[in-house]
This record gives sequence, structure tokens and C-alpha cells, in this order.
Amino acid sequence: MERAGRGSARVSAVCLHHGPYTATITPAGGGYLDLATLYRNMVKELAALAETGVLQVMVKGTDWMPGSLLVDGALQAVGLTRGQLPARLFCPVIVAETGAKLSKSLIRSGEAALPAGAEPWMLDTRKWPGTVGEFADRLLNLAELLLSHPRHFFRSYSAAELSRLMALPSGSHVGHTGTSRLPPGVLPPPGAGNALVTRT
Repeated sequence: MERAGRGSARVSAVCLHHGPYTATITPAGGGYLDLATLYRNMVKELAALAETGVLQVMVKGTDWMPGSLLVDGALQAVGLTRGQLPARLFCPVIVAETGAKLSKSLIRSGEAALPAGAEPWMLDTRKWPGTVGEFADRLLNLAELLLSHPRHFFRSYSAAELSRLMALPSGSHVGHTGTSRLPPGVLPPPGAGNALVTRT
């Protein structure tokens, strides 16, 4: 990025096929800049770090962990120290029955089908069958469940399992008991026996 302002940006780069080039991008035109995923994330994180006095936390899916190492390397290449790199939070990934990440963009474009067990509200929250308040309560309940133990958070969930967990009544939580059964998709901590979804 050679120059950037409110009305335009001047970018120099190197095309692997055509060599060096420079493009000036404006709201009215002047070129098309297709930023690759790594470059796009580096630019986004540099812009966020420019805002001082704010704790910047980058939230990504666990599938992005290898890519974040490359972004960290790029940020250090432009002069940042390791202590200046943003904090990162890697969240569970929702996957299809094949194990591939549930891709909302591919499903919406018709290039992929809605996988078994997935619900329409996973692509468009306006299609949640209940009220907005109920949806918020279920999301908070799900977050409490995922954060209740590292084994619930540092893993992936199928779309069908996400649907099942969102169907739990608000106020449910994971309690531990040595005699109750383990719900599908929920792992107990070591030595804690089985886990039981109960209502408080």
C-alpha cells in the first residue's frame, strides 16, 4: 500500500505471471483489487491495530489456525514485534456430515446442498422458528455449554449436533454424574464420569 486516503488508494504488487504493477483504486473505479485471503487478513489486522487504546481480539474458526501463523509472519515482516500481534480466539467449527466446514456461501450460491441435520436458520437467522428472545437465550445457553470445559470448546460440531444443542431448553447446563448417560457429542472432563444435560 503506497498511499491511502478517504477517496483513493494506490497499491503496488507483483503478479506471478505478469510481474510488478501499480493500481489506483477509487470509489468510482480505476481498477479491481482482488485481495488473497492471507493478504486481506493482514490488511484487516493492520487496520485494527492502528486504533490505539483498544484491545483488539481476532476471532477465527479453528480451521484458520495454520493461516494465522502465516499472517503473524507477514505482520512481523512489516515491522511489528511479537508483543504487538493481536490476541486470537479460535472457536469451534461447524462441519457437514463429510467433515468439511459448513459453507454458507456455497450453499446460498447453489454449489452445495444443505447438509443432513442442518436447519435453514443456520444460513439465515430470520428463519428461526421461535422468537428473537428465545433465539438469544438459546445462543447464550450454547455459549455457556461450550465454555464450560475446554473439551467442549476446542473441537468441531456437526450441523446436526449444533441443531440438537440449540434445541436444549434455556437454563440447561452440563452437570457431571457417575451414573447418567453422556449426551451425543458432549465429552466429559477426565475422571468426571459421564455428563448429563439438566435443567436448572
